[in-house]
Amino acid sequence: MSFWSDLRKGNETEIKISFLYENNGYTRVEKRDDGKYDLLLQKDDIMKSFEVKTDFYVKSDKDENIFVEYEYKNRPSGISTTEADWWVNYFYNLKEVWYITTEDLRNLIEEYTFLTTYQSGDDGSNTRGYLIPRNEIEIKKYFKVKKIDLSSIY
Repeated sequence: MSFWSDLRKGNETEIKISFLYENNGYTRVEKRDDGKYDLLLQKDDIMKSFEVKTDFYVKSDKDENIFVEYEYKNRPSGISTTEADWWVNYFYNLKEVWYITTEDLRNLIEEYTFLTTYQSGDDGSNTRGYLIPRNEIEIKKYFKVKKIDLSSIY
């Protein structure tokens, strides 16, 4: 996939995650693209913000890692800069959504030593990230995992 195709599908995923919550009584307050968070949703007087990532590269359960970006073009990004309450990874090919509070994700990264990648994004982006093993039981227990086919939403 190309950067622009990935971006378009990632934005579609954000809207579909929003619809999931809207079908459960939440109201979308805001959609952003500034690195603070992607979605702000409200139910009653409670506001929740979400950072939503779409992974197109994990093709099967044998593909092990969750990629969590922390730097882009030599600047902090992703988990380093988000202000979201929740971090959401949608595995496009597996039709799985993995939820974790951002605080728990940061604690997980601090507690364990994960492999890091360099040059993970587009050429010249110097994208860096953590590779978090999805299939390790000790790691998976931090996440809420749901099978959801987002293509049926809209």
